[in-house]
Amino acid sequence: MNEQNVADMRATGWGEFMAGDTTLVITTYDALGPAAAVHIFGADLVRRARKLASGSSLMTVGRR
Repeated sequence: MNEQNVADMRATGWGEFMAGDTTLVITTYDALGPAAAVHIFGADLVRRARKLASGSSLMTVGRR
């Protein structure tokens, strides 16, 4: 994956996450592993997506 592909995937991941959809990030995490997911989406998005997918109701969705 080149840098442009990673940037596109990261932007798509954030867009979907902000709409409440964690599928792309979680599927990547499950299929390729944590290191690949962090490389593609960044640690912050992976952490937030996993937290949202786990069903936790106490979290902040917006960026700080």
